[in-house]
Amino acid sequence: MKTCLKLTILVVLMLLCALNLNAQDEEAEKPKEKPKHTITAEVFDKATGERIENATFILGWINPHHADDIHTFGISDERLRKDGDKYIIVCEQAKAKMFIIAEAIGYKPSKSDTFTSEKKDFDLKFELDKGEIVTGKVFSKDKKPLEGAIVTRVDFGDQVFVSLNSRSSSKEVNTKKDGSFIFSHPNKIFGVLVTHEEGYAIIDVEQVKTDMIKEIVLTPWAHIKGRLMMDGKPLANHSVNFDLDSDFEYVSGASMQGVIIGFGNTSHKTDENGYFEIKHATTGKGQMICFTPYNGESAFYERYLFQAPVTIHSGMNEVEFSNSHSRVKGRVQHPMFVGIPDNWRFHMGYASLKSLHEKARPPYPYPSDYAAMTMDEKNIWLRKFTKTEKYAYWEAEWRKRQKHYPKYEFKIEKDGSFDVINVEPGEYELDIYFSLPRNETAITNVSSASYRQQITVVAEAKTIDLGVCYLQPVYRNRSTKGPKPVIGQPAPDCHFYVIDPQKPETYEELSKMKLAKLSDYKGKFVLLEFWRTSYGPCRALTPKLNEVYDKLKGENFVIVSHSSDRDINDLVDYAKQNNMQYVIGWKNAWANPSASNVFGVSKIPANYLISPDGVLLEVNLTGEELYTRVQQYIEEAKMKEK
Repeated sequence: MKTCLKLTILVVLMLLCALNLNAQDEEAEKPKEKPKHTITAEVFDKATGERIENATFILGWINPHHADDIHTFGISDERLRKDGDKYIIVCEQAKAKMFIIAEAIGYKPSKSDTFTSEKKDFDLKFELDKGEIVTGKVFSKDKKPLEGAIVTRVDFGDQVFVSLNSRSSSKEVNTKKDGSFIFSHPNKIFGVLVTHEEGYAIIDVEQVKTDMIKEIVLTPWAHIKGRLMMDGKPLANHSVNFDLDSDFEYVSGASMQGVIIGFGNTSHKTDENGYFEIKHATTGKGQMICFTPYNGESAFYERYLFQAPVTIHSGMNEVEFSNSHSRVKGRVQHPMFVGIPDNWRFHMGYASLKSLHEKARPPYPYPSDYAAMTMDEKNIWLRKFTKTEKYAYWEAEWRKRQKHYPKYEFKIEKDGSFDVINVEPGEYELDIYFSLPRNETAITNVSSASYRQQITVVAEAKTIDLGVCYLQPVYRNRSTKGPKPVIGQPAPDCHFYVIDPQKPETYEELSKMKLAKLSDYKGKFVLLEFWRTSYGPCRALTPKLNEVYDKLKGENFVIVSHSSDRDINDLVDYAKQNNMQYVIGWKNAWANPSASNVFGVSKIPANYLISPDGVLLEVNLTGEELYTRVQQYIEEAKMKEK
C-alpha cells in the first residue's frame, strides 16, 4: 500500500514537473515584445487655434551614424487611435533619434522635436500653418467618375509600387463617389499614380504643372503572361516583378524612378511549371526581375536570381525567360575558416555584379570658382547643393542612367558559393559586402568585410569560375589598448601569422598560413619585437636583430618580429632583402584585441624579453643590451639547471 502511494506521488510530481517545463518552454518560445512609446498628440490650426480633425502622422528616425540618413514611415491604423480630441500613437522604441510629423489636408506638415528610447510616454502638440491643396477627379476610359480609386503622390526621386490595395501611406487618398480627391500640396516636385480595378494613370511632373491632374482618365491595365525556365527546368514558386520607367519621363530628360509591379505581399509567384500571370500591369520599358524563394536564412526575404530587359505594351503581353547569356560563379571565403557563418549571412549587406558604366555619374554643376575653393568651402557647397531642386534633377538623371545598365544581385550559400546567371557581355565589378552588429561578429575585431573584383564577360563565355574569393576586413571594431605588462609578471598571450619569406603567401592564402600564439614558444626565451618595414627607426634595428640571432642561434632562444605592415608583400620583400632568419610574424587583422593592443604598445619599435615560463623580464632593449642582457639570462638559466 505504501509502495503504491509512493509511486502515485512520484508520478504526480513527474507530471507536474513536465507541465512546468512545458510552460517554461512555451514562455521561452514567445517572442519578447519590444518596448513601446505611447504618444498623445493634439493638432491645431496655428492661425485660429481650432483643433484639426482627420490628421495623419508619419514616424521618422535618424541613422545614429549618418545624420543625413533619415527614414520615414506612415503610421498604420493599428498603431493610431483617437481618444476624444486627442490622437494616441504607439510605436516601438529605437536607439536612434526619432520624430513625428503631423499632416492634414489643406495644411503644411509640422515636425516634432527628436526623441530617443529614454523618453517613453509623453505628449506632443502640433500647430499647422495653412497650405495649398491639390484637387482633381478620376474617370474611367468611358468618362464615368470612379469611387475608391487610390491616388498616390509620387515625390521626385521616389519609386512607387503598383497595387490595388491601400498601403496606409500619408501620400495616399481615395476618390469619393463623384471621383473627386483632395490632398495637401507638398511644396516640392511630385507626380501622381492612380490605380483602380478599371485601370491606372501616371501623371508626370510636367503634366501636374499643366493642371492635367484636374481630370484624370484611366488607361486600361496591361496583361502579362509568362514562364521562367532555368537550365531547361521550370522555376517553381519564384517571385516575379517588373521594374519599369513607365511614363514618368518628361521633357527635362530627368525621370522619376518609375514603378514596381509586384513586390512583397503583391509579388507574383510562378506555379510548379514556372508559369505566372499578372492582370494589373502598367506599360513601359524596364527589367523583369526574378527572386529566389525565401528560406529564412537571410535578413532579406528574397534574393535576386536574375533580371532581363523587357517592354510591356498595352493589352496582352507574353514573356518567357531561359538563361541564354553567361554565368559567373565562385565561392566567398573568410581567410581563417571555411564557409560563411550564419550570422554573417543573416546580416548580409549586399552581393552584386554591377556594370562599370553604372559608376559614370553625370557631372555636378560646379560653380566657376570651385577649383579655387578650400576643402571646407567645397564641402559647404556640396551640402547646400544636395538640398536644392537642381540636385533632385541631377540625382534622378543618374538613377535613370543606372536603370539601363545591367546589375545582378545574388545569394551567398552556406559554403560561401554563389552563381550569377544570364550575365550580358560587358565590364563588371563584383562587390560583396557584409555588415555586422558588433555583438554578432564572428571574429569580433571586424564589423564589416568585403570582396571586390573587376570582371570582363564576353559573348562567347558560358561559365566564368572565379574560384575562391577571400574576404578582407573593411571596418574593425575599435579595440582599446590593454595595460602595459609589468616586469616580473606573466606576459599576455597574443595571435599573429607566421610568414615564410621563401614561400611567400599572398593575403588570399591566409587560410594556408600558420596562425601562431605567443604561448606556442613557451619553454624558450622570447624576444618579441613590434615594428613596421616603412618606419626608419624600425629598419635601423634589423641588422642588430640579425646579429643577435646569429650569435644565439643554437641557444634556447627565439626572436618573434611582429610586423604591422598593411601589405604582406612589403614584409616578404623586406625579409628577403635583409635575410631575416628568425620568426617573422604579421598582424592578424581579424583578431581582437590586436597583439600590439594586448601589450599596450603606444609607439614602435618596441620589444619585450620573456622567460621560458612566460614571465616578462625586460622591455625595450637597445644597442648592445639586445645581445648582452639576453645572453646573461640564458647563462643564468643554464647555471640553475646544473
